[in-house]
Parts: sequence; structure tokens; C-alpha cells
Amino acid sequence: MGNGQCIATTQAMYSVASSAQSLETTVTVLTVLVIFLALVCVGAVFFAFRLGSTLKRLTAQQPAPLNRTSEKEY
Repeated sequence: MGNGQCIATTQAMYSVASSAQSLETTVTVLTVLVIFLALVCVGAVFFAFRLGSTLKRLTAQQPAPLNRTSEKEY
């Protein structure tokens, strides 16, 4: 869903840029577009990193007792 929103936003920005009459407006819109996409990408990477580290912490905590009990049983 995130990629779909990014693509829709990108297409909207490009349509605004292509319909703009002056080159200056087009450059401004494209600059805003590049900055916006960069922020979105950084946010997505940061969110994925945080989510991954949280999942690693959860998986590291949960199997430890299970491994100890399985070692004792066998």
C-alpha cells in the first residue's frame, strides 16, 4: 500500500509539473518531488530497521526458554 501511495503521489506531482507553463514552476515542483521522495524513502528504511530490530529482540527472547527445556528433555 505504501508503494501505491508513493506512485500515485509521484504521478500527481508529474502531472502538475507537466501542466505547469513556466520552467521555473516545473523545476520547483520537481525539486519538491525529489525531496519528498527522499524523505519517504528515509522514513521507510528507518521504519523497516526499527521493525526489524524489534522483531529480532522478540524472537531472541522467546525461543531461549524453549531451547533450554528441549535440551533438558532430550
